[in-house]
Order: sequence, then structure tokens, then C-alpha cells
Amino acid sequence: MTHDMHTWLANWSENARRKDKAGLDVTREGPWLYTGDINLEYGGMFFKPVDEFGTIRAVEVRPDSDRGGPDNVFHVQDGYLFAGDPDEWQSSLDVCGCTLERVPGVDGGHYAIVDGMGAFHDVRTPEGATLLADAVNGAKGFDDRQETVIQIGKGVAAYDPEPTCTPDTVLRGNKRLHNYIRENFL
Repeated sequence: MTHDMHTWLANWSENARRKDKAGLDVTREGPWLYTGDINLEYGGMFFKPVDEFGTIRAVEVRPDSDRGGPDNVFHVQDGYLFAGDPDEWQSSLDVCGCTLERVPGVDGGHYAIVDGMGAFHDVRTPEGATLLADAVNGAKGFDDRQETVIQIGKGVAAYDPEPTCTPDTVLRGNKRLHNYIRENFL
């Protein structure tokens, strides 16, 4: 990690209220965390940290262009990732080359993820929660989900002869994907 990333992670709680020029929360969506490209149109996932039942509530956005479709069509998976109990986390973390360590403490201890560089990431922090959510999504995918296909603007003529999918929702061409996801899924 770069020094800038360490600084951001160290000051995460102060940065949680930082806004972009449009007034949107760029570091946290209320109780939601985010992992993915800085531009949601290239794909990303909003999620809540693992709960006491071993589930991770998640909303993942994937561009249809990843499958050879048009750039203005997006697949939104809304559902749950099942991480299981901490004994099951290691199988998912193997996908990312990470290991799980039990860290003893006066509070009964907690778990930390050790990444490929040897850095410890407490699963109670945003970076630890992100590593776990990415690992579970990569290893197992969604257990319970609903998929919605969103198109922003008109269809692209080059793709119309054999569309890769039929959109469930068609939005105006000037609608921001991030705003639509925040208003309808988070």
C-alpha cells in the first residue's frame, strides 16, 4: 500500500463524511462500504460488513460491456453473500492469497486477515471487511440474489440486432448510475 492509502485508512472515521463536488458521500454510503472502480460504471460492489449470522448484504454492479454488450447497460445483483462462521472464511480467503489469524485480546479477541504482503487487516475495519467481502464474492458468489438490468439512455444500434439482454429499467440519458443505485438499492 502507498503512504497515501495508509493515511486514508488511518483517518477513515474522519473521512467518512467527505463529499465529492456533487455532494455525494464518496467514502461510505451510510452503513454501506464500497469496493471497486472509482467510477461505478466500470463495476463495483456496495456491501455491509459480515453480520453475526455470517452473511454479507451486497449490491454489485457489473457493466454489460464486460460480456461484450453496450456500454450503457448494467447488471445489478442485489442480495447476500454467505461467509459462514470464521472457521469457513479461510476457504474464501485462499482465492485472494490471504490467511486468517485469530488475534487474542482482553475483549475475547478478534480476527485479522493477513494479505500477501504480510499486513494485518482487522475484519472490524473497512479494509478488513473489504478483503473478506471481495474474497467471499470471488470464491462463492451470491447465495441469494435478484438481478436487475438497467439501461441508461437509448439502445446502441450496433448491438440491437442481437441484444445480450433485455433491460428491466431504462433511465434518461443524463441519469447518474451512482445516484440510481443509492436511491433504489441502498
